Amino acid sequence: MSESTPLPITPASDDAPRSYVGGMLGVAACFIGMAIFLGGCMGFERAFDLAWIPLALAAVGLAFTVLVGVFRHDTGVQHTGVLASVLINVFGLVGGILEWAFAHGSTIFPPQK
Repeated sequence: MSESTPLPITPASDDAPRSYVGGMLGVAACFIGMAIFLGGCMGFERAFDLAWIPLALAAVGLAFTVLVGVFRHDTGVQHTGVLASVLINVFGLVGGILEWAFAHGSTIFPPQK
């Protein structure tokens, strides 16, 4: 029988890589935006006044993800995680912008005559 050498053990760290923080902010922005949207659909139209929360979270998360992805190459995270973080932050940003527009009385689609 041939003996195989064991794989090296990487030490576990207690803190998550910095690029995960931007993704966490994006996920929080999407969930808060969905809660605001559902609240508005249930009749609480003043819920759309809270649209700045997912908008701010997604903007900070996107900036943080891009800065960490560009300037920190030793994060230990594959590029797919950074791309997923960028996309989820863009979703939160677009959702926050649409909710902000609805809160301020903007019509997204013009009325048909």
